[in-house]
Amino acid sequence: MTANLSEASLSDTHVPRISEAQAQSVALKYYGLKAVARELTGERDRNFHLKAPQGEYVLKISSALEDPATTAFQNAMLRHLEGAGTDVPIPRLIPTVEGADEALIGAEGVRHIVRLVTYLNGTPLSHWPASHAIRVQVAQISARMVLALEDFSSPYIDTDMLWNIARADRIQPLLSAVEDRAVREVSEAVFARFDDVVAPTLAALPTQFIHNDLNLHNLIVGDGGLISGVIDFGDAVKSHSVCDLATAAAYQLFDVDDPIAALSEMVAAFHAIRPLTEAEIELIFDLVRARWAITVGIAHWRARRHPANGVYIMRNAPRSITALMAVAELSPSDVADKLKTACQRSAA
Repeated sequence: MTANLSEASLSDTHVPRISEAQAQSVALKYYGLKAVARELTGERDRNFHLKAPQGEYVLKISSALEDPATTAFQNAMLRHLEGAGTDVPIPRLIPTVEGADEALIGAEGVRHIVRLVTYLNGTPLSHWPASHAIRVQVAQISARMVLALEDFSSPYIDTDMLWNIARADRIQPLLSAVEDRAVREVSEAVFARFDDVVAPTLAALPTQFIHNDLNLHNLIVGDGGLISGVIDFGDAVKSHSVCDLATAAAYQLFDVDDPIAALSEMVAAFHAIRPLTEAEIELIFDLVRARWAITVGIAHWRARRHPANGVYIMRNAPRSITALMAVAELSPSDVADKLKTACQRSAA
């Protein structure tokens, strides 16, 4: 873990204090929109849903500590995906009245980066029950985004991103905030295996930029149960392709009777679009478990530091704990064999 982790990570900062009235003024001044603003939830940004005669949008106001290179990188990724011809439904970046990707505003004596994207209608996937159809769609979206981003390049590298599975070793010290001994020990075992077995193999795999956060709150479901939107590129990072699938799968294995069968469905659906190597398949189960352990560590650590925002911070932790405990005794090699069989069937 890098020194001063708690000081370096933006996920440990408060979102900017901007009112709905102020958001409406920003929308009018910088985007020419006479809109009605409604605040949305967010971890690092202050987000507002805007309704205007021209349409619906999301106004994103970043923390004053946000590195301008971070938002510029996210803007570039959105522009790349928009021009890549992929059918993945993503927000469209809207320029300011002056044609810029973002604006700067002053609030509370500091400067904030402001961006506007189109609003994607639908219901967050968190309100939908788990199903085979949803799992397949999520895996397919992950595969298509991975393919679309293969040729995306950027000099931006976020060394402080806590949610990068490839750097799971940085999270283990945060488990000191977990009071339940059994949960802490299972999570520690996941990290120990990651260090000894997973990390050396993962390090040999090629890297690219990935969305890295296809969770239940970042996927929107529209009419007919079809996923109509992928939002929030705030955790995008240069990592390994398979980590995007593992992250997406971690959230789809909640509340299912047979998590390995469900994982097999997703791996097969991903593999049918973007073929997985044998080395990648052998790591998937461990990467999913690592994502759960990362969620447990970060959530408890941050909730202890910011109890007023504890409900939002801890929203995924209980189910991550349940999932971790449910598969604690499974053999990773046996699971890998099942995933390989699923991939072979999908290719037949």
